[in-house]
Amino acid sequence: MLNRLHFILPPVLCFCIFGFDEVIGQPIGNTADSLRDSIEWSVLSAPVIVHATEATTPFSITSIDQHDLDQLTAPTIEPLLNATPGLWMQSGALNTNRISIRGVGYREPFATTGIKIYLDEIPLTNGVGESSIEDIHPGILSGLNIWRGPSSALWGSGLGGMIHLKSHIPDENVLQTKLQVGSFERLQFDQHVSLRYGKNQQWGTALHYQYLNDAGYRDNNHYRRNSLTWMQQWRGEKGLAINTFVHAIGLKAFIPSSLNLNDYENNPSSAAPTWAAVKGNEDYTKWITGLNLIYAPAQGWVYRGSFFGTFFNSEEVRPFNVLHEDNISAGMRHRFTLPVRDNGHITIGMEYFNEDYAFSTYETLEGGQTGSQITDEAESRNYLNAFLQTEWSFSAKWYLFAGLNAALSNLSNGDLKTNTPIDVFPTAGISYSIFSDLLVSGSVSRGYSSLALDDVLNADGMINTDIVPETGWSEEVSLKYFNDHGTFAKLTLFTMNIRNTVLTRRIMDDVFEKLNGGSSIHRGMEFEYKWISASEKISLDGAYTYNHFRFDEFVEGGADHSGNELPGTPRHHVYTRLTLSPWSQWDFHVEYHLITSVYLNDANTARADGYQLINAGMAYEFISGKKWTGSVSANLHNLFDVKYSPMFQINAPGAQPRYYYPGKPRSFYLNMVFTHKI
Repeated sequence: MLNRLHFILPPVLCFCIFGFDEVIGQPIGNTADSLRDSIEWSVLSAPVIVHATEATTPFSITSIDQHDLDQLTAPTIEPLLNATPGLWMQSGALNTNRISIRGVGYREPFATTGIKIYLDEIPLTNGVGESSIEDIHPGILSGLNIWRGPSSALWGSGLGGMIHLKSHIPDENVLQTKLQVGSFERLQFDQHVSLRYGKNQQWGTALHYQYLNDAGYRDNNHYRRNSLTWMQQWRGEKGLAINTFVHAIGLKAFIPSSLNLNDYENNPSSAAPTWAAVKGNEDYTKWITGLNLIYAPAQGWVYRGSFFGTFFNSEEVRPFNVLHEDNISAGMRHRFTLPVRDNGHITIGMEYFNEDYAFSTYETLEGGQTGSQITDEAESRNYLNAFLQTEWSFSAKWYLFAGLNAALSNLSNGDLKTNTPIDVFPTAGISYSIFSDLLVSGSVSRGYSSLALDDVLNADGMINTDIVPETGWSEEVSLKYFNDHGTFAKLTLFTMNIRNTVLTRRIMDDVFEKLNGGSSIHRGMEFEYKWISASEKISLDGAYTYNHFRFDEFVEGGADHSGNELPGTPRHHVYTRLTLSPWSQWDFHVEYHLITSVYLNDANTARADGYQLINAGMAYEFISGKKWTGSVSANLHNLFDVKYSPMFQINAPGAQPRYYYPGKPRSFYLNMVFTHKI
C-alpha cells in the first residue's frame, strides 16, 4: 500500500487544481510593509512596484504568509517547512535539527549547512556555514520565503538554497496571550503587545515573551527556553524608515542522542547510555540584534542598509568532553536599487561580517561534572560577498532575472591563516506567459557551501592548500498556475551537479583530516498545490517531492561508492492537508505525511523503513467581537501511534551504529488564544 500510494496520490491531486488567473507585476501601496520586499525582490518607489511576483520569478520559491503562521501551534516552524516540496527538516528533539534542500546538507550531523538563512537583513548563518533556525520562534514572524537551489545572488548563493524569515512589524494596537498545554509536560506561554503611536502613527513597538517547557518523550530529554523580543520601527516622511530588532534567548536542554537499531525497536524512550550517564545537555544564552534602514525617495531608487550583531555563550556536557563556546559576530549589509527605463531595475550591494569564536574543552567527570581543561583555542572568521541583480519585464509575457555573487572568506586561529580564493556564482532565469493562466520558466545557477578552519587543516595541523569549497550547478524548468482566489499549482523539474564534496578521512583513532573526494548528481521533481472551493469552506493543499540523488564519483577509504544513492534522502516525500470550515467559527483539519525508506550510510548497506503520519486538529472561535477575540484549538499528533524516526545520524560509527532518533508517540495539545485590540 505504501509503495502504491506515493505514485497514485500526486496525479489524483493534480485533477483538483483548476481555474487559474494571471498575477504579474502587481502595483502595491507606498507603505512601510511594501518596502520590505514581500518576496524579497528589489522595489521601485513612487509608487512602489514589485517587478517579480511569486508567479513570474523563474526560480522555485515557496512563500508562507501570516495566515499560515497564525494556524501553526507547534513551537517551531518545522511543520511549515516540511509542507514545502524539496525540503526536509529532520528533528530529533526541539534542540536537534537538520534541514536539507534537494539533498544538500544531509551529511552534517547536528546542524544545517549549505543553506543560507536570514532574519530580515540579519544572517543567521555563521562564518562556517552553519545555521540554527530553531532559535527564532514563529510568534515574532509575519512570513517567510524558501528559495530552493542556489538561485539567490542577493542572499549569498547557498548551494541548497535560502530561507528568509520576516519579522512582524507592529501595525496596530494589540495585546495577545497564547497558552498551550499537552503531552510530555508541554507548557508554552506567549505574551505579545504591539503598539502604533506618535504623529501620523510614525512609531511602532512590539514586545514578545515566550516560555517553553517540554519534558520530551525520551529519557534525558527535558527542554526549557525563555525568549524576549523587542521590535521598534520609525516611519518618517519622504520614504525613510528605521527598524530595530533585539532577540534574547536563554536555553537549557538535555540531549538523549541517537539509538542503535535494537534500542530503537525495543526501548525507544531510552537515551543513549553514554549521554544519560553524564546527563548530557546544552545550556546557552544568545542575543541577535539588528538595525535596518530603508530610504525610498521620489526619484525612484531605494537604499537598504543593515547593521547586525550576535552574541553566543554556551556550555555543552558530552560523554567525551565538556565544551565551552563564546561567539561574537558583527557585520553589515548595504544595497541600492536603481530603475532602468520603465521596465527594469538593477540592485547592487555587499555584505560583510566578522566572527570571533573561542572554544575550550574539559574532562567530563562522573555525573557530567567539569574536570581539568584539555584545550583552549580561538578562531577568527571574516566573510565578504558582493552581489549584483537585475530584473526586466518585456511586455506582459516575458520576464528576465539575472544575478552575480562574489564571495571571499578568511579563516585564522592566530598561528595559521587561510584565504579562500574569490569565486563567482552567476544565476539567470526567464519566464514566459503562455496563456493568461499558465507560465513556463527556466533557470540556471551556481552555488557553494562554506568551509570551516578544521576543513582546511591536514592531519599535521597545517594548511591543506588543495581543498576547495563544495560547488554545484543547478538547472530547472517549471510550470506555474495561479488564481486570484488563492488556488495555485507549481511543477518543477531540476538537476544539480555537485563537485568537490568534502569528506572526512580517519588517519588514526583520534586523528582526522578533510579532503575533496566526491561528486554527486541530484535530480528530481517538485509539485505543490492549493485548491480552495468557491464557498471557501474547503481547502486542500500539499506538496510532493521525487528525489533521485546518487554519487557520481565517490571513493572513500578504498571503498568505491560511485553510483550509490545518497544516504539521508528519501526517494518520495508527500504532504497533504485537508481543511474544512463548515461554520464561520469552526475549523477542522487532517494532515498526511509520507517519508519513504532512507539509506543510512554511503555504502547503502543499512536502510531505515519509511513511515506515514496522520495528524488532526480542530479550532473554535468562541469570542468574536470588535475589541476581543478568543479561540481554542485541539491537536492530535501521530494519530495512529506510528513508531518512526524523524531524524537519522548518517554514517554513524561503531559495531552497533546509533542511526535513529525515535519520534514522539501519539500526543495531544490544547491551545487557547486571546486577542484584545487596544
